Amino acid sequence: MINIIYSCKLLILLLTIGFNLDDTLSNPSNDKDIVMVYIGTSNCSFCTSEENDQHLKTIFEGIARNKQFAYRKIGISIDENLVEGFNFLNDLNVRFDEIIVASRNTNLGYIKYVKDEFIGVEIVPQVLVLLSVYKSNNKTEIIEEKLLYRVVGIEKMKTFGTVATKINLNNLVN
Repeated sequence: MINIIYSCKLLILLLTIGFNLDDTLSNPSNDKDIVMVYIGTSNCSFCTSEENDQHLKTIFEGIARNKQFAYRKIGISIDENLVEGFNFLNDLNVRFDEIIVASRNTNLGYIKYVKDEFIGVEIVPQVLVLLSVYKSNNKTEIIEEKLLYRVVGIEKMKTFGTVATKINLNNLVN
């Protein structure tokens, strides 16, 4: 019964707020995407700061200037509460193509990008930049994912944001 209530609340929230997706998936014929993953929580003072929001926007916009790739932005909130996690991601200065919300350290996105496939430090906020290679242009099967960058903490996000526009992704993915 509780799951039904949360599902209804989330549906109402989605319909009320709307999820403003942008045109980051601008190159659908390519068999490679750059995936930018943000991990944070509304319980973290750094994650909810204006500074974090600005650095995140600068990083994502800087990386997206490499026009030879399609981009996907994934937002992961490790909040306990589903609605709080959704609101946290929705309030950021970035519009995500996918979101994974709630369940704290058992959040499937958090497990994948921090504890399992791309092992890293268990600190938020953090940003990962990955290359996803697909079996074909229809992007239904990922055959390889490669971590290009991991930026952990507000100070490193600030530094990375200043150089993100100068990164040549072609040098990293070939």
